[in-house]
Amino acid sequence: MIVPQPAEFLTHPVNQLRQVYYQAAIIPDVLTDWGYQYTSFFQIPADKIAASLRNEDSKVWPIQPTVAISGVLRVSPDNPRYFEDTAGNLVYLTGSHTWANFQDNGGSDPPPTFDYETYLNFLAAHNHNFFRLWSWEESRWTTETSDDEYWFNPSPPYKRTGPALALDGKPQFDLDQFEQAYFDRLRT
Repeated sequence: MIVPQPAEFLTHPVNQLRQVYYQAAIIPDVLTDWGYQYTSFFQIPADKIAASLRNEDSKVWPIQPTVAISGVLRVSPDNPRYFEDTAGNLVYLTGSHTWANFQDNGGSDPPPTFDYETYLNFLAAHNHNFFRLWSWEESRWTTETSDDEYWFNPSPPYKRTGPALALDGKPQFDLDQFEQAYFDRLRT
């Protein structure tokens, strides 16, 4: 999912090889429940910024979009570290992640359902435009750790047909048959 809203950045111009670039630090205004602070830095050519900048006394220059993201993103031919939209405007992807955004996980079987509404509201409130889906190969955390009662749902993308049992005590996976529920969840 791409939320077409840019983040606000703490920025200052940097003269580099006779071309002005804008350097930015991305810092959320609140720490999350996960207890970490997310910081990132980037530089893009000034002539490719799809934004208008204004200098504030505090040296915070909000980047406001002049246009919304248009079309499908592609790798920028001018700088392959960035994406651009069909109009040629650079698009900086930024977001927050949590491990449970594709597969529910937790200490029960099945684990509690991930709260997408709250997660998407968090992303929108922080002007994030990107998140990554995470998936595990196992259906349960590995048994050699002390957390062997930690489950993932949906399980990997294969049907459990047995007749033998897997290490988690459930029917073995048949690697020749896909589990449609896994792909249905991926599409929603």
